Amino acid sequence: MENKSAIFIFIFLLIFGALISFLMVDQNYESAFFVIIIFASVLLLSFSLLYGLVGIFLMANLFNPSLKIGFINIYASNALIIVTFFLLFINILTSKRKKLIHTSIELPFTLFAIYALSTLRPSTLPGQSKRIMAYLLFVCAYFITVNLLTNRKKIDYLNKVIFFSSSLGSIYVLYTFFFRPFRGSNLRGYGMFGNPNAFGEYMLVLFPLLVFFSLNKRNFLLKACLMISFMGFISSISRTAISSLLVSFVLINVFFKRNYLYFITSIIVIIAILAYPPVYERFVGVINLTDTSILSRVTLWKDAWSQFKANTLLGIGVGNFIGSAIPYDSKPFNNAFNMYLTILVEMGVIGFFLYLWFWIILFRDMIKSYYTKISVSEKNFVLTVITSCFAFQFLSLAEDPLIAIMANWTIGVVVGIFYAKQHINLEQQQNEIE
Repeated sequence: MENKSAIFIFIFLLIFGALISFLMVDQNYESAFFVIIIFASVLLLSFSLLYGLVGIFLMANLFNPSLKIGFINIYASNALIIVTFFLLFINILTSKRKKLIHTSIELPFTLFAIYALSTLRPSTLPGQSKRIMAYLLFVCAYFITVNLLTNRKKIDYLNKVIFFSSSLGSIYVLYTFFFRPFRGSNLRGYGMFGNPNAFGEYMLVLFPLLVFFSLNKRNFLLKACLMISFMGFISSISRTAISSLLVSFVLINVFFKRNYLYFITSIIVIIAILAYPPVYERFVGVINLTDTSILSRVTLWKDAWSQFKANTLLGIGVGNFIGSAIPYDSKPFNNAFNMYLTILVEMGVIGFFLYLWFWIILFRDMIKSYYTKISVSEKNFVLTVITSCFAFQFLSLAEDPLIAIMANWTIGVVVGIFYAKQHINLEQQQNEIE
């Protein structure tokens, strides 16, 4: 039997080596690197599915920038999420001990994913139809997280990985800010993310989690790492991401904490950020309506709304939206730079209702959890998740975070952590009663 297994392994490695050699000789470095990443990921995930989540965050922040092969790390991260998702279900199906953890958002989540798939049309361009993954990735990330984090030790482990990988990634973001200006002239940090806005939207979702993790422990190193992450986030000069997180933070303080020290601190932070000339100039352009990117968005929103009115109920199908921002921008846009409008146009009222249904249930569960928690630490964690989700909604008014590649699966992970903790607490209460 051992000889038979060895023969299969030898044949597999031979085929794998031949494939990589063929791709390298053909100078198809992107595909070769992609195959290597997926192969290594499958081996790691077969040993421990939790390594999948670890690999996703490490790959997002620490992809080797010296490999100038035109391969963007986000594709590897997305592929790793898909691999983890399928291996999770294979693991559950082949193990009698494990069962899927069910939550109240499971139904709208699943229906939203199924309906998104059903809107694909045969006429949709192949390059556009791949956009379906934008709607499926955050669903996959949620299911992976809530089913893998079965105890507090695993949650703490993932939090540490997110915290330190984000800090290390932010160091390179600051490096690109000072030494590799975006598009050769703009002082904006982007790191491994290729675009400052992509990093800003990624950090918008995770930064409240980083704050909670560092403030919950008395450690100078954690505080220093948090400051590095904060500086990296600010260096992206992503107007929508920064303002969305600040507005969310202020609203959470007003409605829940009612701590004037936090409120005053946030105002000081806002003033300090606006005092930085590049940031000030970008925000003034928004207020005066002279910034072409803002004018392009407004024009695009009008075009998206007119397309929605033509296909109100079912939408035009995922990947079929092509918008125009003429005269402010001549290129066509495949998203409306407003998540709600993009979903309305592509999936109609039905898809929009399913999307809202998910968020309404999530906010209901979070607020209910906040007022039933006794521990201050537990309350603060719930507020952390609420802050991330509120910021995500504000971001959705001027961006498409589900199509932003990085922000989509991070919000799925954060929501998954919330429900994983809920499930662990419920099991603990039941054990105490018994």
